[in-house]
Amino acid sequence: MKINDLLAALSPKREAMEIQGFKFYARPMSVREFNEHVQNNDKEDRDERTILRCIEDEDGKPVFKNINQVKALYTNVKAQLIGLVAMASLMPEPSKIEQEVK
Repeated sequence: MKINDLLAALSPKREAMEIQGFKFYARPMSVREFNEHVQNNDKEDRDERTILRCIEDEDGKPVFKNINQVKALYTNVKAQLIGLVAMASLMPEPSKIEQEVK
């Protein structure tokens, strides 16, 4: 087995997105963060908490200082940011990975 090929195919990449001229980067959720996000019975503010933890600037520093800053964003902006975190955290469909490896 070629470990470098395996890591290239199965390791998350840092994802970026530009919104209104501001560039946001998403780091992948840790397993603990993912479990808290998915399995927590209290779904209130879960996306906002994940955005607070996982959205970074170009230097890898958190963009937001507290949950209230995240809550102040437009709903569609929050939806885009949580989608960016999902892209950084979840493995794409197997067919997409196979195409990248070929």
